[in-house]
Amino acid sequence: MDELCQHFLSAVLPARPDASVIEEFRDTYLDEWSKGVTFIPQLDSMLETLASQHSLAVVSNTHHTPLVSGLLERAGIASFFSDVITSVDHGRCKPCPTIYHHALAITGGNVETGVFVGDSFVADYEGPRAVGLYSLLIDPGGEEPIPDEHRLQDILNLCERIVA
Repeated sequence: MDELCQHFLSAVLPARPDASVIEEFRDTYLDEWSKGVTFIPQLDSMLETLASQHSLAVVSNTHHTPLVSGLLERAGIASFFSDVITSVDHGRCKPCPTIYHHALAITGGNVETGVFVGDSFVADYEGPRAVGLYSLLIDPGGEEPIPDEHRLQDILNLCERIVA
């Protein structure tokens, strides 16, 4: 993220920005962007139910790892996840197969019992399926070419699909 900010600031400012200017710009930008993030009511209780029976992890493509952790904290749901795997820390973005294998390795999961849930067809459905993971896609409009049994209307429908 800092590299992106430096590139942008170098293009719009008369002088090359120093590290403190880049950091301030980055933090301000992310704070402003984060104001638009809303949290789903009842998500915490659903995650509590899932976490009592399953190991949960977040796998996220991002430019700034603290953004993901910060949003989880702000939503009050960080404690439900055993791990947060970001593309920045891993070095590869979804749908690269190694990020899914890494997530399974650090959570102690495996492709036979793991479930991957997301809202991006390529990164969160095709990518995990390519490595053998069962995948569910949040696709309320039915826009993606997936079987209905792999489609979620919203994230709150997840418990009814995987909690026995």
